[in-house]
Amino acid sequence: ACGKHVLYDEPPPPFGRSVIYPLIVPANDLPTGPVRKPLIDGLVVTLAAASHGADQPAGQAKLLREPDLQGMTLDEAYTLALGNLDGAARRGEIHVNAEVGSGGRPLDVVWGHDWRAAACLLLPGVRQQALVALVGPNPPATVLRAVIPNRDVLVLFVDPALAQAALAAEKGAPRPISDRVLRVLPTNQPFWIEPPVALAD
Repeated sequence: ACGKHVLYDEPPPPFGRSVIYPLIVPANDLPTGPVRKPLIDGLVVTLAAASHGADQPAGQAKLLREPDLQGMTLDEAYTLALGNLDGAARRGEIHVNAEVGSGGRPLDVVWGHDWRAAACLLLPGVRQQALVALVGPNPPATVLRAVIPNRDVLVLFVDPALAQAALAAEKGAPRPISDRVLRVLPTNQPFWIEPPVALAD
């Protein structure tokens, strides 16, 4: 009767579609309810909305359920999320740099630290961009490896030993995703049609 509890009884205001992004998570760590699409064995992609914008800390992102999709189909929502991620990457919101070795050649390409970084593995063009940085223009057929130890970082390599060393260095980091090296595949299809990665041999 006093009206103090009215705000708690009303549904939260809808978030803007521009703050919906994909997240790669271990299938066993995703609670029942949030949407998901399979990526590779043991990993799925869910959708999250930043509470007050894309620059929110990772803990402030809300995992989305089907009722949160505001009338979009699941494919439409994932397409929107990938488009938002691509836009953020193109605007430089997710920092990318190459670590250079003693010989002056890049050793790896690092995306992060940002709660959307690991999901950049899903974007078309990331493989080619990394190969150009690591091997040079018009790179030959080269195996590109990816490490996503947690959701705040994506590291790309051509040297398998460096990839394994990076995984070892990241053990114990919060929000773990995968302790396996991944092989990045050449595809421009959405990840649910043709996965952009496979487990490395």
